[in-house]
Amino acid sequence: LFPALQLSRRVIPGMGEAGGGRIIFMTSTWVKQPRERGTLSTVVRSAVSALSKHLSAELADDNILVNQVMPGPAWTGRAEEIIGGIAAGRGIPVEEVKEQILAELPLHRYGSPEEIAAAVVFLASAQASYITGTALQVDGGQIKATL
Repeated sequence: LFPALQLSRRVIPGMGEAGGGRIIFMTSTWVKQPRERGTLSTVVRSAVSALSKHLSAELADDNILVNQVMPGPAWTGRAEEIIGGIAAGRGIPVEEVKEQILAELPLHRYGSPEEIAAAVVFLASAQASYITGTALQVDGGQIKATL
């Protein structure tokens, strides 16, 4: 939370002087649906999510749009670490944990870092000029909530 606050404090004045800008926080789908072994991560990311929502209202008059991207399962080095830890904790093979996660995804595959980045690029673009205070899930359909 504190790095997000510090970075925001540093960029907001310049964005205001420039007539606007974008702040895009990376949180996680765990904000909407906490997962096993993720207590600290969920709590911290939920605080960043709340910060995003508050700043979106406070900065709208300055044309500073604030949103968050909530990535779901994407195949990265960090995902490998997490899955390895879950597998070790359960005493089962890593492949079994990977398959369990894939079974939760309507797209039946992990996302890529490039797919997550595409959501960020969209929110930073002129096409997203009427979007602020939004949490964009990029999760292959994993979260089943309607909101």
